[in-house]
Amino acid sequence: MGRMVRTLNFQRSTLNAQLALLLVLAAPRANAHPAHAEEVNYPLVTGFNRFYAEGDSPEHLAKGGELLLNELNCTTCHEAPEPLRARFAGAPGPRLSGVASRFGDESVLQLLIRNPRMLKRSTGMPSLFAGPDRDEEELAALYAYLLTLREPPGAPLLLGNIERGRELYHAIGCIACHAPDTEYFPPALPKDARVEAPAMASQPVRVALFWTTDYLTRFLLEPVKYHPAGRMPSHGLSEVEAADLAAYLQASPMREEPDPDLLQGAVDPALAVRGRELFASKGCVNCHDTGDGPMPPRKARPLLDLRPIEGGCLGDEPLAGAVPYYYLNPLQRTSLRLALEALAVTETKVTRDEWLTRMDCFGCHSLDGRGGPELAREPYFGAVSPYAVDRETFLPPALEGVFERRTDEELRQIFTGKAERRHPKVGARMIRLPEAVADEFLTGN
Repeated sequence: MGRMVRTLNFQRSTLNAQLALLLVLAAPRANAHPAHAEEVNYPLVTGFNRFYAEGDSPEHLAKGGELLLNELNCTTCHEAPEPLRARFAGAPGPRLSGVASRFGDESVLQLLIRNPRMLKRSTGMPSLFAGPDRDEEELAALYAYLLTLREPPGAPLLLGNIERGRELYHAIGCIACHAPDTEYFPPALPKDARVEAPAMASQPVRVALFWTTDYLTRFLLEPVKYHPAGRMPSHGLSEVEAADLAAYLQASPMREEPDPDLLQGAVDPALAVRGRELFASKGCVNCHDTGDGPMPPRKARPLLDLRPIEGGCLGDEPLAGAVPYYYLNPLQRTSLRLALEALAVTETKVTRDEWLTRMDCFGCHSLDGRGGPELAREPYFGAVSPYAVDRETFLPPALEGVFERRTDEELRQIFTGKAERRHPKVGARMIRLPEAVADEFLTGN
């Protein structure tokens, strides 16, 4: 009876949260804050959106599909053959140790399990419960398990200044990936200039509204501690800067200050044990580390055996069973199928351009005529005009010749932030990556 009551409570609170979030998604976009920027309705892999489009040749789209295979972490379930394992190592998902301490509203954690797209519509995290056979007791068990993943509060952090955070957000390079504030006017522009809205899809920041301020500040200080793939890199923020940036990112009228005590209730131990088993058997452990000891990964059909398959993860509709559903768009499905067909003749190492695309280095830098900030984002880097001759002095430098001039050790020092590389007029900061991610570039070339 206790399990049934818990399951019904889970259903009721989840439904209420879904309705509330749907109202948020449907609300007018009057607020200028970047948390309210429009999201795309499919997994956003920025490098794919930047360089692949309808009408491209099948050979080119196959390369885009290979990018998706890695960035959507397909190979953690579908094992690549030995020669390709280093190239398709995948991009691990966020670490979940302490995840129950990150939110102050139980419905947020519930939605993260049921349908992560309700929190971040363009997420690359699939839904395991989108099919018609979703099991409410399994959802309740997974929720009970995640509630056991807590961490003690750290030392008190500073309270940030919203306006300083707003300036920082638009100055250090955040807008290379994220949307700018539509009411923020870059100081480098003439007063009569017109600011265009970026056309390229931005990585959303709305999920920051659901985190505790403490967690968001710690995340901004050391993002790779929580997101080891490095796709959200470190900018070397000070504690004051991280607090200011957190204050700005959460400065939305839609945000309600979370109450961590809401997640302090007792957890049914038997239900949590069942949830831990499901975390492994459903394949969640393939992408996420909970810090809760080893769990056996779930293995699906090997990568090369997927070539003739049309359904499964690439299906148009959610399927019954344990098949994850990614909400891929038609171009992504086509590119993935073309990539699977071409795997026998693809490279065995990560190429330079492929690594730069994975890490979205092209959001700031150009190389051989590819990449660099789109025109609408250039003014936030300090460029007076996208058409001015000297605008490149304010933009992150082009990469022609850089990899030829630098030794592997010098590049490792730059990538990991141990050697600071700054240009006098460039306000954006060079990102800092985990050593394992930097080594992927150095060993792949």
